[in-house]
Amino acid sequence: MVVGGSISARCWWSHSIDEAGGNNVRLPQQILLEICPRCETGYPLEIVYGFASAEMFDSALAGHIALGGCTFDDDSPAYRCRRADCETEWGRWGDFPD
Repeated sequence: MVVGGSISARCWWSHSIDEAGGNNVRLPQQILLEICPRCETGYPLEIVYGFASAEMFDSALAGHIALGGCTFDDDSPAYRCRRADCETEWGRWGDFPD
């Protein structure tokens, strides 16, 4: 979960922009095991909340994350299906430890 425009504030995965401008994304087993409940596509996008920085917009455009808006609560969805014709959202941020 991202708060205040910092992409590393509280995420299940670690994302950073290296000095050369390339993306370095490491996904934990939790995200890799998630399957869309509607279309059964794997490897969902993590929905990232908070004021989006330029790096967050770039990551969303590259298909690494989904932007969820500036506000969230424990009932906000955690994942979005990466298939453009599905885009189902599921999971709850309140189910994850800090």
